[in-house]
Amino acid sequence: MLIPVLLLIAGLILCAPLVGSRRYGRKLAALLVCGIAVAALLHLIRFGGLGDTLTVTAGPLASLIHLRIDGLSALFLLVITLPAAPILWFADASARRGAEPTATGPLLILFVAALCAVPLADDTLTLLFAWEAMALTSWLLLIATPRGAEAGKLYLAMAILSGLALVIGIGLPPAYGFLAPAAILIGCMAKAGIAPLHLWLPPAHAEAPSAASALMSAVMTKMAIYVIARLWLAGGQPPPWGWGLTLAVFGAVSAVLALVQALGERDIKRLLARSTLDNLGLIALALGLAVSFKATGQQALAGIAFTGAIIHVFAHGAMKALAFCGAGALVQLIGSRDLTHTGGLATRARKLCGLLLISGFGLAAVPPFAGFAGLWLILQALLAVPTGAPTLLRLAAPLLIAAVGIAGGLSLAVLVRGIGLTLFGRPRSPAAEAAKDPPVDVCLALAALAVLSVLVGLLPGILLMIIEPGLRQIAPPPSASLLGGLLLSNGAGYSPLPVLAAFIALFVALQWLLKRKSAGQRVAPTWLGGHPDHPLEAQPSPDGLAEPLLRITGPLLSRKAQLEDASLTVSQIEPMAPLIQRAKGWLAKAMEATDWLQRLSERAALATVLAVLAVLLTIVAALA
Repeated sequence: MLIPVLLLIAGLILCAPLVGSRRYGRKLAALLVCGIAVAALLHLIRFGGLGDTLTVTAGPLASLIHLRIDGLSALFLLVITLPAAPILWFADASARRGAEPTATGPLLILFVAALCAVPLADDTLTLLFAWEAMALTSWLLLIATPRGAEAGKLYLAMAILSGLALVIGIGLPPAYGFLAPAAILIGCMAKAGIAPLHLWLPPAHAEAPSAASALMSAVMTKMAIYVIARLWLAGGQPPPWGWGLTLAVFGAVSAVLALVQALGERDIKRLLARSTLDNLGLIALALGLAVSFKATGQQALAGIAFTGAIIHVFAHGAMKALAFCGAGALVQLIGSRDLTHTGGLATRARKLCGLLLISGFGLAAVPPFAGFAGLWLILQALLAVPTGAPTLLRLAAPLLIAAVGIAGGLSLAVLVRGIGLTLFGRPRSPAAEAAKDPPVDVCLALAALAVLSVLVGLLPGILLMIIEPGLRQIAPPPSASLLGGLLLSNGAGYSPLPVLAAFIALFVALQWLLKRKSAGQRVAPTWLGGHPDHPLEAQPSPDGLAEPLLRITGPLLSRKAQLEDASLTVSQIEPMAPLIQRAKGWLAKAMEATDWLQRLSERAALATVLAVLAVLLTIVAALA
């Protein structure tokens, strides 16, 4: 199936010039992306994990380009194309209304083509060429907006770091192979936005056009996951188990830190970008566990962890594409990304409200929505760490379980603050007061992403059966249950459909009880303490709702303002106020001292990254 896929990608590239002169350019590109998805699906069904290779034998690139499609490549082609087609449709609908820059149309299509080239690469040179093409097109999309030009400087620095680290990691001679895992880990963490290499992601995903933000968050970050899976898990002998544990720990820290920082965000798109860091952290945690388990010979546990990572990759792709495109539609309606300017959309934009709720509940991993199935498998892998595992891995497992639990609780708080205050309550601005549902073509694109998200959430077992050939290249995956759920060899299982039925039954019962209790009662206006109307100040605000949690998690934040910006001072609630105030001041100064990288100008950050890379290359050259 490699030739049909390459022909469809070539057609996709040829569609790029049509975007500016023809109205159907993006729609044709979306159809071609759907064709790539169908070809990848047929490869998984018909050929399983078997590979199909191709080498370019003519032209200036003769014998330099090697391409291959196998089960893992086809799996990640689905990861790319399933959300990419509705995103292109959304971009077309937005561009025709002037909501997207016209220059981004051809770049968006070339970006999708570059993304598809990454999992098809069969050698180092082809992989690095596709990797840099992906980075270049995404950077051009980012700098297409005035505010994105500033964020693009740091993004470019991290893209250079990621690419050069991969060059070092893949190109090191065998004699110095112990340095290769470190370089590969740095390159992939920089691309996925895993802490501490995450500084570029929130500004880049927030300032890019909405369709580009959706592709970068839902798809591009997953290419780092593919590279680790290809090099460490599908490439033969994995690295020592400690590298997998390192990745898992960095992922857990990144997930918790991102959600803590999301509590203080007012910008809708920056909040979603922090959520991307959270979910990529959880995926990295699962992938690191798979590496550690496979390195120690625990094939069954490696299969559970890797399956959890991949199912969450599919779920996050659908949910985050829906969230970013929905946020783009919301910004078009109210003209602002500030949470304090939203509210009241549940009664004014009902369709958009329902679609955003599907995304929000999924991102918070509420069962039976899309984000829960993968997380359940990750927890099962952590709970099943055997007594024969390395001591450090056994000691780390409870801490990683606690990190996943903390991340789950914080994600619910972010859901209430980010989605609840956006959609419910009274409008907080005239634009929110006048808001209405987006046009039909925008709603259709969002509905397609919502359907994809719902299917992943309700039928993870069906998804597992489809992608099983790709998963089996790494380790034997779990089984699918009769109801489309997941079933492990120890008898544990998760079936979303019974959970959904239980929720529906509970909702119907509560509605019946409320109607029965309210029968015969008089309906009267709510007592408002003498006010003729409900003042806006009386309803919860984004800052007020986050304040209690920010007081607890303030030391983890890198912004001094979030330690000081509170309506209540410590002296009002604590008897040891002077000591606590002084300690808080010392803490803020300490955080400022360690937060030097965030305050560097983009030019200085680029110079620093290049200097570090020059030193690394010098060391590698000396060793070689």
